[in-house]
Amino acid sequence: MNGRRARSEVMVSDILGAAIGLLRNYALSAITVGRVAEEAECAKGLVHYHFGTKEALFQSAAEQLGKERIAQWEASLAGGSVEEAIERSWQVLVTESLDGTLRAWVSLSAHGSEVIGQTVKHAESVLAERLAERLLSLFHELGLEARVPAGELGWLLVSIINGMGLALLDREAAELEGAYAAAWLGLLSLTGPAPR
Repeated sequence: MNGRRARSEVMVSDILGAAIGLLRNYALSAITVGRVAEEAECAKGLVHYHFGTKEALFQSAAEQLGKERIAQWEASLAGGSVEEAIERSWQVLVTESLDGTLRAWVSLSAHGSEVIGQTVKHAESVLAERLAERLLSLFHELGLEARVPAGELGWLLVSIINGMGLALLDREAAELEGAYAAAWLGLLSLTGPAPR
């Protein structure tokens, strides 16, 4: 029984990986279940068996991609100096642009499915919350405190990430790195000295 369960988990993982891989290169509307099955090297019926519908498959893809993005962004802002955190976060942004993660995320966001949309919104909310926590920690290390609610800081950083990410889809990273640094100066301008 465990061997069958393990093979099933591997197949689900392979199918999700194929779906996300296709999303990195194509709009969701252009991807068929048959194409996902072909990429996963399985029968189309197995995709339907494990996920039921195309919408359920891409809802699972959105959940997976959201978790991966949250983990990467959270890790980029953890540890080291503030300058190192900003540099690591810039590298995550560039990588997401180059490897198609942002293209996939935009495609999922824009698809129009209520279920997929809710999944994306939930992941964005969690990302904003986690980034707010990291920002407060970074500010604390600098002896600063936020002058606006933490939640607003988190959403501001998510908006910067998404906006800069979209700009990176058709511009060179070197053109935008200064703008990203300026966005961080904007975030810092929303702080003041922490009381002693």
